[in-house]
Amino acid sequence: MLNIDVKIEDHSEEFLRKIEQATNCEVRLNELCNPTFMRKHTKYTSFEEMAAASDLVKGTDEEQVTALQSPEWDKWIAENTGFDSWQDMINTAGY
Repeated sequence: MLNIDVKIEDHSEEFLRKIEQATNCEVRLNELCNPTFMRKHTKYTSFEEMAAASDLVKGTDEEQVTALQSPEWDKWIAENTGFDSWQDMINTAGY
């Protein structure tokens, strides 16, 4: 099971400020990109399924975080979802 914590410093300040204000905690990707969101916006039923399909997000937690910040991940997101980038996807998930 893929379980990655999204750190506040990893994403846009406005997006994360809203999350921090609402929750006062770190956000887990599988909660942010929940099954309802994933089914509505992708062909996948979960973040874990999408990450596994990409074959990019694997290895240690640190390697997975690095993969999520890579240009290859952005490209994969643009080619396999309705979003232009990973940032676009998580921004949409956060609103």
